[in-house]
Amino acid sequence: MCGNSDMMEETSRKEFLTCDQDMLIRKFGLESDEHFLYIRFLNDEYAVDRKFGFISPKGTAEQAPHIAKMAIYDLLCYHKDDPCLPALSGEWKSVADLGGIIGASHAKRLHSDAIVGKLAGKCDFLRSACEERGGKAQKGGDERYLLPVFDFFPVWFQFWDADDEFPADVRFLWDANSEAFIHYEILYYVTAHIEELFGAQEEETAAIGIQRI
Repeated sequence: MCGNSDMMEETSRKEFLTCDQDMLIRKFGLESDEHFLYIRFLNDEYAVDRKFGFISPKGTAEQAPHIAKMAIYDLLCYHKDDPCLPALSGEWKSVADLGGIIGASHAKRLHSDAIVGKLAGKCDFLRSACEERGGKAQKGGDERYLLPVFDFFPVWFQFWDADDEFPADVRFLWDANSEAFIHYEILYYVTAHIEELFGAQEEETAAIGIQRI
């Protein structure tokens, strides 16, 4: 699996080096300098090396997480010859409803009992976690936030806490035109990545609370 991931990253890195970087800067409104393009993914800032194509958290020499790299490469290289930024439709759909090859049966695995269980009864934590990721609160539900996957491309995160009648539930909705920005498979992995981030942050928060007792 690691070998496949490394191969995918290397292929994507090489493809990025064939792109018209000045066009990408204009298309996505990116900050840049002589050495790097700068882009935010889930509110974390990354630097893309213009000469070699490597991606690192801004201001560091570390490697970016695999999902961050693949999402950034996919965005930059997808329709790399089109200078126009795609338009959002304003219509929201689940990953399964977008109709990609992964399909509904796999998409359901994203919302595992484990992650829902970690978030149940923790709306205050979830509100803080969403805002830390640059989320903007929306009306309805217990917690609903538009999370900026990229500054111009959000995912709608929805959470319903458990009550006397229903268990807690999590839902991610994507714009119907999402596949004009990044490939379907990347949408799937970004969704899973957000769940992993929230789950890891909840565990860290819980551990800090235990230490203080």
